Amino acid sequence: MHEKYSNWIENYRNMHGVTNKCREVTVEMTHEFPELTLKRGRVRLLNTEDNETRPHWWCVDPDGEIIDPTASQYPFTLEYEEWDENNGEPTGKCLCCGNFVSDFNTFCNDDCETEYRIYQEEEIQKDEISRSTGRCLNCGKPCNHSNNFCDEDCEAELIKYLEDEEALEYYKKAIDIDPNDKDAWVNKGVTLNNLGRYEEALVACDKAIEINPKDETAWVNKGLTLNNLYRYEEALNACDQAIINSKYETVCNTKGYGLNGSGRIEEALAAFDKAIEINPNSAVAWKQKGLALKALGRIEEALAAYEKAIEIDPKDETVWGDKGSALKASGRIEDALVAFDKAVDINPNSAVAWKQKGLALNDLGRYEDALAAFEKGIEINPKDNFEWYFDGTHLQQFGKNEGVDEAFGMAFESNRDDRLSWVEKGLSLIDQEQYEGSLECFNKAIELKPGDYEAWVNKGFSHCKLSGFDDAFGAFEKAIELKPDEAVVWANKGFVLDKFGKPDEALKAYEKAIELESDCGIAWFNRACVYSVKGEKDKALSYLKKAIELDSSNKETAKEEEDFKILWYDEDFKKLVV
Repeated sequence: MHEKYSNWIENYRNMHGVTNKCREVTVEMTHEFPELTLKRGRVRLLNTEDNETRPHWWCVDPDGEIIDPTASQYPFTLEYEEWDENNGEPTGKCLCCGNFVSDFNTFCNDDCETEYRIYQEEEIQKDEISRSTGRCLNCGKPCNHSNNFCDEDCEAELIKYLEDEEALEYYKKAIDIDPNDKDAWVNKGVTLNNLGRYEEALVACDKAIEINPKDETAWVNKGLTLNNLYRYEEALNACDQAIINSKYETVCNTKGYGLNGSGRIEEALAAFDKAIEINPNSAVAWKQKGLALKALGRIEEALAAYEKAIEIDPKDETVWGDKGSALKASGRIEDALVAFDKAVDINPNSAVAWKQKGLALNDLGRYEDALAAFEKGIEINPKDNFEWYFDGTHLQQFGKNEGVDEAFGMAFESNRDDRLSWVEKGLSLIDQEQYEGSLECFNKAIELKPGDYEAWVNKGFSHCKLSGFDDAFGAFEKAIELKPDEAVVWANKGFVLDKFGKPDEALKAYEKAIELESDCGIAWFNRACVYSVKGEKDKALSYLKKAIELDSSNKETAKEEEDFKILWYDEDFKKLVV
């Protein structure tokens, strides 16, 4: 086999797995190497009882050599037998009863098709799944269970995948018969979306809309697909084309998700409320409402929404994770850990749940346990950029700087478009006082998601460090637009206004920050700085005292802050910072 083919197969297998994906992987390989010919038929597994056969897809190179990218899923010697569309077994026969039909590889009628589908599903579970290989047939991780799955969820996921692949073939056949079959295009788009093939799904949605521009389902699925591609504004436009009626809360949920992604949180919340009004038992709507409320800083309301979602669907580990994140944000770390433990119990193979658990353990000072949780997440999916990103964060907290660049490097290698990795890489560069580099990272994150509040805040901070106060002001203004109730951003805006020589406007910004969060230490400290420069000693010392009560490290900071220079030799100031 040519080295370029074997390298491609090895890379694909390491990143995606190949078990039960013979058609998907083979088609993708022929797209990568047009010189290869796609073949369909069956393989005979030699050295097994009765030399059993399986349906299979493979490639042939120009010299006639078989190139099989999924052969490694079978620990046996394979014998290939190509189906002849003129003489092969399925040609012109119903796959269920064997009677002759006019089409290749079809059925006599709907009853025959239904009977065959049921039989095929049983055969998949008996034939494809029952033989022990030592690895889960879904995720590919080591597995000692006799039925070849980590757990029931893994088994259900594979069966759903196989069903979607089978359905996709059915819709393609329907479209071949009638290219203007709108329903077939819609269903093809839905199925491709389920399979994570979003660009192809978008093409199918657009085709359905071209046939019938008023089809609500096609517009909704286009919105879902665009959301999955992070193209939120386009998703909103698609949702606006759908007619929202009393039976279709999915439109509201889809639109709300797009609004959330665009940073229009209040509007997103209204959309989720509408979805709940239509269907009070929509776990998805309650969960999304919780996320919107958390983004607005309304933590207790968010927790109530998560509780409602859990009441409706207690086995969704992602809701438990979201609940834990809200608890963690409110400082209730022990309660958050309980929620993350629940998420891990529900799905021990959720890398995200292990990551969240690791962060909570880290906040509790249980560093060894935290590291074990992060390593568990990486073990589950070493190519998952989210895990490498959080491992980089954890190493940073431990002061292991030599591992940070490697961890973030793995994140970018896995997916150069992961905005979270860009944000965390930027924060790492700030810690190293590499502010120009950090700006590049935050700009990249904003390019990927313009509504990323955190990236705007950190962009403003980097500009401050580079004395680019004009650009910093713009960044903080954008952050306030996205999240107007965040005290620290108002405090940062005040700092920039002060640097612009506008102390009175700066004071208004600090007052707004303190109104939103009475214990915002940076606002109290900077407020004291302004009054010190203005020569109003009593106010300056009063606000500095409050800042020190909130954070004792402000004593040392005040001793070096130039704005307090006029007070450095004042006895009252000395008593305060002693």
